[in-house]
Parts: sequence; structure tokens; C-alpha cells
Amino acid sequence: MATGLEALGAASAILSVISFAGNIISLSYKIYDGLPTPGDELGDYAKQMHDAADRVRIRNEKVPHGTSAEAKLSEVARKCIEVAGNLERETRIINRSSQKGKVFSSIYMAFRAKRQKAKIMELDESLKKCKQAMEMELLLQICDKGAAIEQQQSQGFQDLDNDVQNLISQLARGQTKIEMLVSQEAKKTRDAINTSLATGFKALNARAISDDQRQRLLKSLKSEEIRLRYDRVTSSSDACFERVFASYERVCCKNPEHKAWHTIEKAPYIVTDGGVSGGEVDEIDRLWDSFSSWLQSDDKLFWIRGKPGSGKSTLIKFIINNENTKRLLRSWSPNTQLLSHFFWKIGEESQNSIRGLLCSLLYHILSDCPGAIDQVLEQFSFSTVKDFYKEWPAEEAEEVLFSLLRTQTRSTCLFIDGLDEISNQDGFSALIDVIRKLRSIPKVKICVSSRPETELVYRLEAMGAQNLRLDHLTQPEMAVYIHKEFEKFSQGQISASLLREFTATLLSKAEGVFLWLVLATRSLTNGINNGDNEKTLRDRLQELPEELEPLYEAMWLRLNGNNKVYRETAAKYFRCMISHGWRVGGTRKEEKRLWAEVHVPNLAQLSLVMQAEDHEIFPPIANDETLAKLKALCDMTADDIQTRCAGMLQVYEKSVLHDRSFIDEPHFPSGIYPFIRQVGFIHRTAHDFLMDTEAGQSILNYKYDVTSSIDLQIKLVKSWLYLLIPYHTIGVIESVHGAVRECTRLKDKGADQGVILELLPVIQDLYKKGILGDRRVNDYPTATLPALLAYYFPSFEDFFISCFVQPNSHQVATDGLRDIAVESIVPGEGRSPPAQLIQKLITFGADSHAIGRSSLSLEMSQKGSPVTQQNSAFELFLRGAMGLFLQDYHKALPAFLDIIDTMAPTCPDWHRKVMIAARVIYRDNYSRAVLAGWELFVPYYDDKHLPWVAFEVDMQFLLTRFLAAVDLCKMSTQAFKLHELARSFTKPYVRIRHIGPGQILDQNFFCYRILDQQPFQGLVNHFFGPKDSANMTIPDSLAVLEDSLNSSPNSRSEPLSVSYEKVSFYAEIDTLAQEGVGLYRPADLGIVTPPLETLAA
Repeated sequence: MATGLEALGAASAILSVISFAGNIISLSYKIYDGLPTPGDELGDYAKQMHDAADRVRIRNEKVPHGTSAEAKLSEVARKCIEVAGNLERETRIINRSSQKGKVFSSIYMAFRAKRQKAKIMELDESLKKCKQAMEMELLLQICDKGAAIEQQQSQGFQDLDNDVQNLISQLARGQTKIEMLVSQEAKKTRDAINTSLATGFKALNARAISDDQRQRLLKSLKSEEIRLRYDRVTSSSDACFERVFASYERVCCKNPEHKAWHTIEKAPYIVTDGGVSGGEVDEIDRLWDSFSSWLQSDDKLFWIRGKPGSGKSTLIKFIINNENTKRLLRSWSPNTQLLSHFFWKIGEESQNSIRGLLCSLLYHILSDCPGAIDQVLEQFSFSTVKDFYKEWPAEEAEEVLFSLLRTQTRSTCLFIDGLDEISNQDGFSALIDVIRKLRSIPKVKICVSSRPETELVYRLEAMGAQNLRLDHLTQPEMAVYIHKEFEKFSQGQISASLLREFTATLLSKAEGVFLWLVLATRSLTNGINNGDNEKTLRDRLQELPEELEPLYEAMWLRLNGNNKVYRETAAKYFRCMISHGWRVGGTRKEEKRLWAEVHVPNLAQLSLVMQAEDHEIFPPIANDETLAKLKALCDMTADDIQTRCAGMLQVYEKSVLHDRSFIDEPHFPSGIYPFIRQVGFIHRTAHDFLMDTEAGQSILNYKYDVTSSIDLQIKLVKSWLYLLIPYHTIGVIESVHGAVRECTRLKDKGADQGVILELLPVIQDLYKKGILGDRRVNDYPTATLPALLAYYFPSFEDFFISCFVQPNSHQVATDGLRDIAVESIVPGEGRSPPAQLIQKLITFGADSHAIGRSSLSLEMSQKGSPVTQQNSAFELFLRGAMGLFLQDYHKALPAFLDIIDTMAPTCPDWHRKVMIAARVIYRDNYSRAVLAGWELFVPYYDDKHLPWVAFEVDMQFLLTRFLAAVDLCKMSTQAFKLHELARSFTKPYVRIRHIGPGQILDQNFFCYRILDQQPFQGLVNHFFGPKDSANMTIPDSLAVLEDSLNSSPNSRSEPLSVSYEKVSFYAEIDTLAQEGVGLYRPADLGIVTPPLETLAA
């Protein structure tokens, strides 16, 4: 048995190469599959592997070859060096490609993956052989447990390299698993590499996880309000919060002047005896420096505490966005990830609950580290069945989050704002318990902020949290604010001495509370603008109460007194602000692809609610004076808010759409922005005053009754509908789906069914006129409103029967049934079809097998005539069910099973052939396969088509694959006759007709006609199931085609050239229209179509 330390040193270095090579292979698979990875991660691993390979080379030269084990070790070392060299070349290829664009998330790499993935697989096999040799044979022969203990106790043990010491120590404990035997030079590096190696090898052998599952998991964690509180926190620039890092910046920049402070010292009305002295500034900087030191230290918990309105949220937002924060954290631990969450008590449940905190942090971790998604899906089976945020119990989210934080290679710093804004249902105690658990996780540190609530003070101080009292430290920043507000008066409108006096008084009375300062300064500047003399101004300032709540009450009484009309108006404004039902959004009329929507109070909608009578706005009627009248109404409302609401509300200059975090946000016509200015509380404490104090409640509830709440909700919807017409004249259309959701919300709020039925004809009229639009992409039929509503209001059965049934005519019922079926094929909806309504339509004579024309023509033809498609409702429901299965939306399948079981026995032609398209869609950093709802391949963003494949199938094939999907979901089908029916089928038919690459739409738009099915057969199972090792993705198939096109005549790929041919897409559409697969020219059906330029318009 060899016991030489040279062999142990070489073995340790080999293990490091195996570790880093395993991670590179795992990352390479993801890159070639088109999945995103952090841009520098591959390069980091390559450098570490290169260094480890150098150590192998150097140490292996010193290993004697006296035993078979030593000879074998040298052979493994040689092989590891060879694998490392080949992997380095692969990483250089990837890095060169990345200079062409966003390679790590692009289709480009996926199309060229076939040959490169084959090389990676060969290297993977070589690496696994090295791993097996080390684990099964060499380690025990080089140094068994007894020998390791002896070495550990020897005098020269401490002189060995750190990685060799660690290997011997682990062997002495009997550890021979490769995942645990990773060399290291320092404790932090050892922890990171151990975790990296374990997860790296796990990733190499992981079961296949679909992109749909990954996207589904991410979507389930992301609540609609995930960024709303962050977006609404005031910018820190006005408060000059750079002072937080003043000490750090002075050291780094060698700049003795504090940022912005010298400009304040030059102002004539800021003097030492009236403002803040230089010594106070130095003391404040010294205290801020304690926070900078904490960022760089191993201390786990920091607490920023402050009185209400002192600017805690603004400070936290500045800290997490300041580059110095990341630089300082890197001193604590390299590559630290920074995560944040902002509690908001007046927001939705996701914003004020422990569950919201846990899901938000989990979402951001998984978004930043896609590889961790597979880890979650494999380790936690419950994560695979989540569709929505509300399906996550806090306990499960906590289990997953804590597991990830414990196993990540990176350190984490959490910033959690507003602990005091946790809901009463969860409470302080439960929240602090979560903070304590997070603090106990290695490599995690936490900065929190809150008001100094008694329980929080006790619990956080007991945990030993370092802290800063923000309200004691913000006087210099407050002086900056006063300087800016009074700057416009420094030219003689009022004396410098009086302004100096006002500054000192405001700073003294504010006690560090920014909100008090804002309100008080506003009161004072209003007086100056009104021409008040010096005595009146002094009296106004002295009379201002020093606490927030009395200040609010005093300001309101000064403007409104006991006037009952004014009291009622103010109360209505405030109740509007705390209500849901606000809506602004849509898209430009000429766009119709990019849409946006927000749900916050806006000036025009508020103006109609407050100033207009119901009969004036509903039903909405267009006229030439609408915009001018609306502008005047908005101006009047803005003035009314300033007078009646005593500074508690404000109308912002920016619109509700300004700086929103929309993906591909449409650019709206500038004419709409003055109408959609945001209206809101000046600060959360204004809301708290109204909701939580006796004085506030007396203002808010003046002349209020229960019916007022639902009446306000109805008025908000009617106001929104009225605004659609003037906005349309500006160039904006809204979504009909948004109108449906507003009706759904009213129903959920308890509105009478008659109210909703009154709204529906108006919505239908706006939709017909194009004022409401269909936000879905053009490759789905235009929504028929009754059919769309049937999925949301299945209980409105009488209404739908009146829409779909006419005396002595079965055709209307048949068309209505087909329209309902069309809605089932829309990807991403996951809604159950209205089974009971469908059964009733069949009893009224609707024919589920009647072939009918869709409501949308194939407007593909830049040359040639349009093409339309004809389908039956039965076929569409089968396709809709398969589409849901492919997207992992299984909850709606039972309803589809009932419907299909009813329709299948009367199918007249099981051999009828139809075309079904499928494509790859890239969203949220992941790709997923979907069955296209319509046989159109219109451009997506940037006028570029995504990869697609077209199948020709018969009805037998669709039903057999549907039954296979149902069986896979373990749904009971004993009560149904579908299996018995399927057993009578002769030979279900499927044929791959075309494959199309991503390309720009022009006259040269092309595709590949597939002549030989065998090389591409894996595509069938990829889209229709069952999933198996023979699956082939669209990028895989395109790589095969490209390899064949680029190969020489003598290459192995040459025979594939007879399997396909490159053809014009437009010519193929014309061919399909003549083949009896459901595609037709409208002229052949006796339909007159408008000119193409009319269609395009």
C-alpha cells in the first residue's frame, strides 16, 4: 500500500479537477440547450480548473511509480489533464460565440448544439471514469483510514498544503465519497467548492426536467405585486442618502469633502448656530461608518430603526442600489448575492405576510440561478404541482428557501424593509422567528429596518443586532431638503435671516421625521407664495404640532373647518385612495403586440368618480368635446385635492406608467400622460392616520355606509369604460380581457348580477368598434366575447343560451360551441371549459363535429391569397386538452374528459386529417414547447419568427394521445367509453410536414419540407408524449438539418440530404390549401376577402 505524501498531493489535485470539470460540463449542457447562465460563471470555473490541472501536472511529476496504484494514479492524472485541456477549448469556443450577442439565452447556440454536445458527452464519460477509478480503487490503495490517521498525527502534518491536510483529515474520518473530498486552501473556499462539487455531479446525472416545469415553478412564486412596494418607495436622491457611505467614499476617493454638504454651507441662511455644526456632521459620519463596517464583517444582523416618516424605506432602496454596497460586501465574501423584500401593510397579502417574504426571496434566488430550479424540482416533489403564488404554504416556501441558502456556493445578504408592516395575522413574533432562522444559516447576513415598536426593540436587541437610529442621524440630509425647497426664495422674496430662522425651527421640530418636515415645509412655502407677512409666517410655523397625527388634523381643519360638504368630499377622496379597481394600460392602436397595465389611482379616473354623475359617463358616448372637458375636469380635481385633502394626498407630475418595470413596454402616445398622472398618499403614515386613529376615522367614515363600497367599485369600472373612448382618439386601445377581469372582480366583490349584465353589452359594443382589443398575439382567433365570458361566468347560463341559441336554427348554437372550443386552445390560460353549458348547447342542437371557418384568416401572404382554416369543436377541444397537458396544466383535464367523452361516440370520420403547429417559445429565461393555437406563423417581437414544426394528424391520433395523457395524470376513466372506442382504431396517423427555423419575415421566408420521417420521429413524442429518451426538440432537428447542409458529400451526415428539402413557406401554404387538411382559400369557400392592405391596416 502506498503511503507517500506525493501520491496524496496528486490525488487531492485530481479531485479538484474533477470538481471544476463537472461544473463546466453541467453549464455547457445548459448553454447548448439554450438555457441562461451567469455570464462569468463558466469562465470562473475554467480558470479554477486550469489552476487545478497545473497542480496535477506538477505534483504528478513527483509521484514515484513503484506500485500499480501509483502507476494507475499517474494514468488518471494524465487523463484528467487531457479532459481539462479539451474542456478549456470548449469554453473558449463558447466565450468567442458570446461576443456575438446574448448566447447564453439565445436560439443561436441551441441550433448549433448537436456536434458540440456530442463532444461534451465524450468528455463527460471520460470524467466519470476518472471519478470511478479514484472512488472505487485508488483512494483506499493510496491511503486507507488507518494510514490517514497516522499521517494526521505525524509531526509534519501541519507543514503540508491545506488541500492535502483536508484530504487526509477526511480520509481519517472514513470519508471516501468524491463529493466530500474536495481540496481547498481556506475555509471559505473549502465550503464553496464542496457544495459546488456535490451539486455539479448531481446535475450531471439529474433526470430530465422540462423547461415548462421550470417556468411553471418560477411563475408560481411570482405574485403580481412582487415589485410594487419597491417601485413606489421615494427616490433617495432628494434626501441625499449618499451620506450612508460618506466615510467609505472619503477613504476610497481621498476626498475630504462630504458629497453635497459644501453647497449647503455656502447658502446664506444655513449657519452653524442655526443648523448643523461640522462636529455633528463628523459624528454622524462616524456612526454611518459602523454600517459600512458591518457590511464587511462576519456579524449577522443589522437594524436600521426610525420614527414613522423618517425615510427608512428610501434609505434601504438607496443601499441596495448603490454600487458601494456590493463592493463592501465583497470584502466579507466574494460574489455575494444581494436580495431584498419590502413589506407594505396597506398592500396585498403578498406584501405584508411571511409567505410573501419567503416566496419573494425564493423567486429572486431561482431567477438569478436557473440551475437551482432543477435542484428544487428534484428535491421537493410538492414544488412540481404549484401554479400560483397562493398555492404555496409558508412552511413549504420556508423549507425550500432555507435549503437553497444552506447549499448555495454564494454568500447572501438580505435587506428586509419594514418589519413593523407585517400583517396582524402573522405578527411580530412569527416574523422574528423567521429572521432568527435566517440568521442561523451559514453565509447569510441580514439588514432589517422598522419603527421602534416595543416588541421589535425587545426581540432584536435580545438577538444582539447592531443598530442605527435613523431619526437621530438625518439632520444634515433634512437640511439639504430645506435648502432645495427654499432655494427659489433666496433672491429677495424673503430675507435670508428669516429663512435661516425657519430652517433652524424646522430642523428642531421635525425630530428626524422626513414626512413631518415635508408637510411643515409645504405649509410654510404655501404661506410665502400667498404673500403672508413675517409675523403670519412665524405664527404658522409655531402653531404646527410636533407629531404627525396632530399635524394632519390641524392642517385639515385649517382648510376645511367643520363644513359638512367639504368633509364629505374629503372622505370620498380618501375612500377612493384605499379602494381597489383602478386601471390604466393597453397599447398603441398600431402596435397590438406589446401591452401594459397598472392598477393604481390615476387623475382622470378619479376625476370622473368624484365629479361626474353616473348618467354622464354611462353608457359612454363619443363627442368632439370629450378630451377638452376631461382636461378641465382633471385640472379641477387636482386643485380640489390640494384644498380638500390638506396635504394628505398629492397628484404626481409623472404618470402611473412612468418607470414601470414592464418587459417590452409599449411607448404610449404622449397625449395620454396628463390624464394618467398618479394620485396617492404623501406617505404611508397618512394612510395610517386615517385608518388607525380616532381623528382619522371620523374623517374617513363621514356619511359612509356599507353600500357605498360596492357603489364605488361599480363607479370605478364605469369611469374606466368611459375613458376608453377619449384614450382611443389619442391612439390607445385597452384589452377586452381586462374588461372581463373587471366584471369578474365586481362579481367577487358582491355586485348584483344585473349590474354586470348591464356592463356586458357596452363592453361588446366597444369591442366591436375596436376600442377594446384582443391582447393575444395574432396567431389565435379573435376572441368572441360571449365565448370568452363563458369561461369566467359559467353561472350566467341563461345569458349565454340567449347568445348562442335561436329558434329554428341549430347553426347559431353550432357556431357558438365552436367559438367556446376556440378559447380552449389558447396557451397559458389553463382555464376549465364550461362543461355544463356545452352539454346544454348540444341538447339545443349544436353539432360538435360540424366543420366551420375560423374567425381569422391566415394573413401570411405577402404574395398569394389569404388562407383560412376550418375545424370542428370536437377537434379543437382535443387540441386544447393536449395543449394544457404539454404545459403541465392538469387541473382542467377532468372537464375536458367529460366533454370529449360526450362528443367522441358521434365522431363521423376518425380518419379526417388536420394540421397542428407547434413551436418553441422563450419566456422568463426559459424555453418551452407549445401547440400553436392556429396554423399561423406571424412575426413575434422584432419581426422574427420562432422555431416551429407542423404536423399532419388524424383524429385517431389525437384521441389516443389524449388518453395517454389522461392515464399519465392517473385520472380514473372507468366510467368513460373512450378506451373501448380507441381499441377499435386501425392505425392512428401522424406525419411531420415541415420544420421552420427562426428567421426574419420577408419574401424569402422558407421552411424545410420533411420527406423521410425517421430522422425526426422524436419530435412527435416531444410535443404529444409520452416523453422518453427518443425525444427530439425543434433545435435538435434544426441542428440535424444544419449539420447535413454544412457537411461534405463524403461525411456521415450526407444521407440525410434526401430526408428533406428547403422550400418557400408561401408555396407550401398554397399546397396545403389543396390537400384537404383543413386549410382553404376563402375564394374556394365562396368568401370575398378584403385586399391585403386592408387586412394589414
